[in-house]
Formats: sequence, C-alpha cells, structure tokens
Amino acid sequence: MSAESLEGQSSRELEDIEILREYKGWFLWLGIALIILGIAAISLPMFVALGIDLIVGAILVIGGIIHIGHAFMSRKWKGFILGILVGIIYLVAGIIMLVHPLEGVLTLTLILVAFFIVDGLFNIGLALKIRPISGWFWPLFNGILALILAGLIWSAWPSSAAWAIGLLVGIDIIFSGIIMVGFALKAPDL
Repeated sequence: MSAESLEGQSSRELEDIEILREYKGWFLWLGIALIILGIAAISLPMFVALGIDLIVGAILVIGGIIHIGHAFMSRKWKGFILGILVGIIYLVAGIIMLVHPLEGVLTLTLILVAFFIVDGLFNIGLALKIRPISGWFWPLFNGILALILAGLIWSAWPSSAAWAIGLLVGIDIIFSGIIMVGFALKAPDL
C-alpha cells in the first residue's frame, strides 16, 4: 500500500495493518490448519457430531459436580439451594447426553443453528468494522454464508442432525481458513 493510500487511515487501522504484516506467517499456518481440520470434519460428519456430544456431556457432568460441591462447601450462603439446582441441571443434562448421544446430537444441531446465526452476524459486523482494509469482504461473505447454513440446517431438522454438525462446521472452518490464508497472502501488499 502506498504512502498516499495510508493517509486516510486511522492510527488503529495502521496498527492493524502492521500487526497483519508482522504475523502473516501465523495467519498462513492458522489458515492451513483450519482448512485441514475442516476437511476432516466433512469427511466424518457423524463421528464429529457424536464426539462433540460426548465432550459436551462430559463437561456438563463435571460442571454439575463442581456446582454441587461448591454449593455444599458454601452452604451458609443464601444461594445454596440455587447452586444445588443449577448443579443438578448440569448433571442431568450431561448424563442424558452421555446415555442418549443421538438425542444429544439433535439438541446440538439446534444449538449449531444458533451458533451460525451469531457467527454470521459477528462476521458481518467485523467486515463492516474493517471495511477500509483490503479483503474486508471475505468476513462479510463468511457471515452471509453462516446465515445461509443456519437456514439450511433449520429447514432440514431433525434429519439434518446426521450430517449437519460435521459437514457444516467443516465448511465454516474451511472458509475461516481460506480467509486467514487470504489475509496472509495479501499482507505484503498492504
């Protein structure tokens, strides 16, 4: 980018450009890693969905035990009953996900719809925020794509649970990787 084209840039934008130049290698490797992970998720969609379900279930069980333990450790606190109830909710939800992983995948598929909506809106916001930087349209594209993916999953639910998590998360991860590679390759021109 020439000195004339940098004149209208704010100090924050100039700082962002310098950071991008300085860490372009990291952006490139992150992009490549994300692309590889995305391909793996697409290749084994149900495996990814069940794996995520089991991990979330285990985390909820551990969180429930911690909540209940904390509540008993501080039983004089006026939030004791609420702490026990929250712990029980975590524990029950986690056990259900571990014992009935397919039903957990159905629930996670709906959570995925919500994730893609939030991810899409945040990427669109990011694109509008970095708009003066070359390549700003890629996060915009990624945001629009995430909103489209949310609509696709929702329109095919519950049958979409068998493929949605692995396939669509894989696609989203691949596009995020492509964006990172694009930023890294564009960095010398900034």
